[in-house]
Amino acid sequence: MLLGILFTGCNESGSNSDFDFQENPEKQYWLDEYGNIDSTEISIDDFSPATDCKECHESHYEEWNRSMHAYAMKDPVFFSGWNGEQDKRPDTGERFCIQCHNPVSFVSGLVPGEYLDGDISKDLLQNSSLPETIKEGIGCNFCHSFTALSKTISTDDNVAAVAEYHLNPGEDILYGPIKFPVENEYHKSEYNPIFHQSEICLPCHNFTIRGVKAEITFSEWHDVTAGGMVNALSCQSCHMPNLDGHHNHEFAGVDIDLTQEIPADSLQYKSVEKLLQSAVELEFGGSIAEDTIKIENGVLSIPVTIKSLTGHSLPSGTSFAREAWLETIVKDADNNIIFSSGTIEGPTSNLVLSDTNLVLYTAYLLKSDGTTTTSVTDAFDIIPQMLPGLSSQVHKYEISKDFSEIDQLSISVKMRFRAFKPDLLEALEEEHIELIEQPVFDMEWINTTFIIP
Repeated sequence: MLLGILFTGCNESGSNSDFDFQENPEKQYWLDEYGNIDSTEISIDDFSPATDCKECHESHYEEWNRSMHAYAMKDPVFFSGWNGEQDKRPDTGERFCIQCHNPVSFVSGLVPGEYLDGDISKDLLQNSSLPETIKEGIGCNFCHSFTALSKTISTDDNVAAVAEYHLNPGEDILYGPIKFPVENEYHKSEYNPIFHQSEICLPCHNFTIRGVKAEITFSEWHDVTAGGMVNALSCQSCHMPNLDGHHNHEFAGVDIDLTQEIPADSLQYKSVEKLLQSAVELEFGGSIAEDTIKIENGVLSIPVTIKSLTGHSLPSGTSFAREAWLETIVKDADNNIIFSSGTIEGPTSNLVLSDTNLVLYTAYLLKSDGTTTTSVTDAFDIIPQMLPGLSSQVHKYEISKDFSEIDQLSISVKMRFRAFKPDLLEALEEEHIELIEQPVFDMEWINTTFIIP
């Protein structure tokens, strides 16, 4: 019932001076000091489930159905954090998590746990009394009820929910970026230029706590692109590319469903892989012509330039959970490995962090005592070690060895990526949460043969 309203990138929007746009109405809600709904004009019945859209917008629905938006209330990592947050902060924990993972229940004041006996878990999806709009996570109807832009979520020490959504649901009007939408018998369609803007991804993709920039994908993009003024990529142009005449509603990111096997030839896997493989370039050599592969005084020097092609940091979002790194292997003519860095035995193997040659992009959250944590709500500081958007860095490997008996070397470098550090997923398995083995993606790779003079 709604997705004839297609997103476009902000660089496609052009001037809106030829269209008489007036501010759209919105329904209000008010929060108490704990982030709970004090009162609201929004009802759960104001939202219809995504399945209602399928008949007219089957492609959009199928794309959304394999997206992380549809996965928001199926994700075992989320459920673990949600349960833990309610244990730690019973006054604020439930609403804090739900403000983004289930915004329909947030703005309407519905509490999913009240429908269940015992702990909240993925079993809530089997509960027949729970509205479908809750089970589906972030559905079509919610986003296409936006009438104005939101701001960053910034919360204090009590970790209360503060998300401000500007919505007009339940009025049979769906909003989108098409200036003159075709009339239909199911709902009214109205143009709203905000759907051209990267800011439409707020508030959920920008979050600070106690002033700590914990998850700030939008801020990273805004700072790098000067708010989109440098003709850089918008959020939509990468995450909602044009696909057969409409914009893809997979919202491809770096995560996949960890509850079921996602084969490498599946559409979800390929979408993630394609996005990652368009995010970075590698090349041998440094910033000056003399910075090349060479051997001097028994030291092999291998400069590698790493260039970001994205408008935000790599990794972004929950950067403290993610790892992007270089796997570098040098072999002699007999295929003997004479140097390696960043190699792992398998997807669940930890990187050797003591390796001084390791090029690793990630982040570390710090608790109040300075120790690391993977719980964003316990963060009092962050150590960012990401590759900034649209930037280049040079790393030079220097390998000391007697090369007198070696004629040539084969050198391979890969940028690899995984959405979760193995220790984080191991902790979930200790909670008896069953997960598939997460994949490790190869983002970019280069090879060369170096003939020793």
